[in-house]
Amino acid sequence: MARVLPSQFAGSWLSVQDGEGNGSQDQAKRARSFSRLWRAFMRARAFIAAVLLLLQGFVVATGASGPAWLVVVCALHLAAAVAVLLWWRPVQPGYSFRLQWLLTIGVDLVVFALLQTFQQGGINYTPLFALPVLLASILGSLVFAL
Repeated sequence: MARVLPSQFAGSWLSVQDGEGNGSQDQAKRARSFSRLWRAFMRARAFIAAVLLLLQGFVVATGASGPAWLVVVCALHLAAAVAVLLWWRPVQPGYSFRLQWLLTIGVDLVVFALLQTFQQGGINYTPLFALPVLLASILGSLVFAL
């Protein structure tokens, strides 16, 4: 049997260390860590949505060609991101598909796809697709991430 050596690094909410502390305390620590990580992702979504709204507002205000309804789409995206951040609780890792994933990852994918399809000028929205992928792979189940 392999012997587990103590690490000099702090434990992660992803790993389970045998023989450390009380089981319920470890679960509580992992839940708090996961909640902090989830809130950080939701804050990042809200920040990105706010920046996109400002960017689209600037593009429309300067008279660049393109649909003005994208400002409304970005405003709705910001409202959805803030609503999830304020009123929803994180879904613990390993759980299957839920409505919360549709309201986070699904909304992000639809908004980023619309922005990419109707892009104006030299703006490339492709890197934004990294956020939903990271969100699904870090906070979701393995099947959902794939």
